[in-house]
Amino acid sequence: MEQQQKLFVGLKFFLNREVPREPLTFVIRSFGGEVSWDKSVCIGATYSESDTSITHHIVDRPTLNKQVINRCYVQPQWVFDCVNAKIRLPVSDYFPGVVLPPHLSPFVVEKDGDYIPPEKQKLLALQKGEHPEESEEEEEEEEKEDRKST
Repeated sequence: MEQQQKLFVGLKFFLNREVPREPLTFVIRSFGGEVSWDKSVCIGATYSESDTSITHHIVDRPTLNKQVINRCYVQPQWVFDCVNAKIRLPVSDYFPGVVLPPHLSPFVVEKDGDYIPPEKQKLLALQKGEHPEESEEEEEEEEKEDRKST
């Protein structure tokens, strides 16, 4: 439980004005992250969008006019999915404009013989420290090589 409470330690978030500020602020701070927003949105902003130490910028728009190098731009679901999965998930699945992965309930526990959707299998692999994207790419390469040799 203590490790999960440190899920966002060392991360500094900035919330765009279109995202749900209150629940994101509560969740990010509960798991050790820092968070702020534009001071024109609401009182309580602790740093501005121009802060170069921001690591994650939460947006809910398909495209952005300007982006800062060395900052991850993700949709709000990334925060909630990380908490549900109890690990920091790859940000590439949550980039602005990307179709988001399906919601996986943290309350469902599959038993032996149950159907486990591919998204849940990928999540389980990530939780074990495996990298399912790499193994998928390796399998595709092997299939191509097999086709060439036949």
